[in-house]
Amino acid sequence: MPSGTLIDLSFSSQLQWALLFAVIWTFVIELSTPPVVRWVSRQLWWPTAMPIQKKLTVNFGFPEGRTAVFPEGLTSEMLADAYGIVWIYVGTHAICAAAMQPVVFLGWEESGPAGRTAFVLGALADVGFDIYDWIKLTWKTWLPHHFVRVTGQTPGAVPFWIIICLLHHPLALTLVLPMNMHYPWLPAYHKIAFALLAAASICFGLGQYKMSLDISTRRGFTIFKLIVVAALVTIVYTRVYVWAVEIRSALAVFDSLGDVAFRRGGLGAAALMSLFNAALVNDAATAFFKYMLKPLPTSSAAREEIEEELSTTPALGRTMSRRLASFNALSPARKWKAVGNSLTAGSLLAKGK
Repeated sequence: MPSGTLIDLSFSSQLQWALLFAVIWTFVIELSTPPVVRWVSRQLWWPTAMPIQKKLTVNFGFPEGRTAVFPEGLTSEMLADAYGIVWIYVGTHAICAAAMQPVVFLGWEESGPAGRTAFVLGALADVGFDIYDWIKLTWKTWLPHHFVRVTGQTPGAVPFWIIICLLHHPLALTLVLPMNMHYPWLPAYHKIAFALLAAASICFGLGQYKMSLDISTRRGFTIFKLIVVAALVTIVYTRVYVWAVEIRSALAVFDSLGDVAFRRGGLGAAALMSLFNAALVNDAATAFFKYMLKPLPTSSAAREEIEEELSTTPALGRTMSRRLASFNALSPARKWKAVGNSLTAGSLLAKGK
């Protein structure tokens, strides 16, 4: 049997650790956000990046003009907050991934009790982040006036809450604790968890940095092209090679041990995540072939075309951004129907129907 860790991996113990990390992240993120936002607002490149950030924010379901929840529309401070908070999240994901490195690169047994414990805590730190983010997004989306009155921060948007709280965070919230309890030694689990966290940190960072570029200069346009290449390499390696190899390995282990519950859950996660991965790969490859041979943009039309690419993050992609824009145009009743259909389809896939 695999060696143990320095902490108890029972459900109750892990839940306590996850809640502790949620509290820690609350203090770290909330205390670091104001100075980061002030720093962003003072940068010379912010007036150029701000309209691009606004396009990205609107794609996530936030209003383009004034509403009852956004009486002044999307202000410069709100957009600086939206831009800066992603850089903070780049750091949180990087910290979680860094804790996993001993096990990922040395192996479960070889990394020793301290390394094994670091991996588990890295995974639980990500769960803690998701708990913090789920609670905050739910509060700011469904009680926006109360949220603004108490915190003075930007309220939320329902489409963004649906994507993050219903479709993204549940993956870690439902899978990490059971995997730590039953398969903490599984190499495929180690590599997938590390790859997804590291890729998210890298791609979100690239997406934020490229918004600050002046693409009308040769230097800025060259860096933009390098980011397109880096995003493609990162996504192909993590979302194609690592994912395809390791998910098959994990399913084979579940099958060999006769673990029907984990195999069905793995198949459901594999089906949904593979569709998402395919969209990201398609977007990254399309951007690569579209922009690598383009000359320096000199016309307003050429610059606007590239600004559309600047307003998409490699961690989400153009396809998902377009789907969000289409989703935002639906009536409230049709939005909830679309969400229900997506969840039903995911449930059927998980059951193998």
